Amino acid sequence: MFAGTAIFTIITTHIMNAPLSAVNDLIHTIDTLRGPGGCPWDGKQSLISLKRYLLEETQELAEALESGDRQNICEELGDVLYLVMMLSRIGEEEQSFDFELVCCRINEKLIRRHPHVFETPQPLDDDALKKQWESIKKQEKAMQNR
Repeated sequence: MFAGTAIFTIITTHIMNAPLSAVNDLIHTIDTLRGPGGCPWDGKQSLISLKRYLLEETQELAEALESGDRQNICEELGDVLYLVMMLSRIGEEEQSFDFELVCCRINEKLIRRHPHVFETPQPLDDDALKKQWESIKKQEKAMQNR
């Protein structure tokens, strides 16, 4: 029984950590590309220079979504993720933000904008959800402008 429990724990731990492992691999790849001896093109990119590519890749993702081609959607999501990770890496190099902060901020925003899920669970129809979302966004903007 103990051996079975240990194997289950190992397998569960591996499955739970697999997505993080893939993210860590991507972080390592981007660090290598931007680091000494890396790719000159990747190394010279800036927040502004990547804007063009982000727009292109986002458009390609939109087209893949329209086509319904799941393999292409996966590929284009990867391209957009690469750019998000590159932008985050550049932000980290500039000491203004990093990928962890990007993730924390979007997580906080999602929780804040979904009080019907995370605070007082209650079913809302689409109109009520839209009104709630817009109201919260308006409050956020007012706080930013202080």
